[in-house]
Order: sequence, then C-alpha cells, then structure tokens
Amino acid sequence: MNSPQTQIAEKLKLAIENVTIANGYSRDVKTVAFDKVRLNIADYQDYELPAVQLIDLSSNINHQLSRSLTNWFIAIEICLRTTTSGIVDQKALWDLQTDIIRAIMIDPKLSLNFVTHVVIIDKTTDLHLQEPNYIGTIGIEIQFYEPITRNDC
Repeated sequence: MNSPQTQIAEKLKLAIENVTIANGYSRDVKTVAFDKVRLNIADYQDYELPAVQLIDLSSNINHQLSRSLTNWFIAIEICLRTTTSGIVDQKALWDLQTDIIRAIMIDPKLSLNFVTHVVIIDKTTDLHLQEPNYIGTIGIEIQFYEPITRNDC
C-alpha cells in the first residue's frame, strides 16, 4: 500500500489535472508534478505550460493515544509563461489560482477516509522576479490520520 503522502499527492494531482477549459475553468493545466519538480521554471517547454508542482514543505505529527494526527504542508506552485498561444498577466495567474483552489476544494477530504480536511493557508503571486516566467503559489495544509496507527480512520 502506498504511503498516505503518496495517496494524497495522487488525489491532488487528479484534481488539478481536471482544471481544463472543457471543465469550465479559465485554461488547461498541462503538467502536474509531485515527484519530479523542476527547480528552474525556465526548464519547462512552452507545450508543458501551465504547469503545477506539488512541493513538500513540512509536517507536524501529534500522537493522540492510539493514533497519530499529521498536519502536512504543501506548496502548490503554478508556473506560467507568455507564449505564442497566450499572454500571461496578473489576471491570468489569479484566475488559475482560483481555478486550482476550486478544483481541490470540490472534495476537501480528497475521497480518502484517513484525511480530515484540506485547508487553504495562503496564495501569492510573483510576476516580476523571473520574467517571462510567472509563478504563483498556493499554500495548503492537509490534516490526516496515519492509517498504520488506526485501522478505520
């Protein structure tokens, strides 16, 4: 069985992959990665954008008698670039951030019985430091019980 983090990351990836124009969102997310993130956003090819990377930040574990409750913090990094197929601006980044939040929060327990909830912590945009590559980040916290310490979370 996959670890809770792997299961959660796979569910987040599926939710974000549903962000497409066909599903009523502002644009298509073309690449979602959690296992092979790119440190330099310029490494993305135009056809891979917009791209979303799930970055593991940290976790807090609280033991509660016979079970453990984990608070896992993830940065959802959104990578955009103006290309021949479209112009990126502040509005485009805000719209895509909102689309991704909505896609995740459709199911705030991610259809995993050990997850108690997903919380949106913050969102930021940075359009200026790496132009023409535009980056936005959504900070989330996922609270879940470790299934190995509790059989019926």
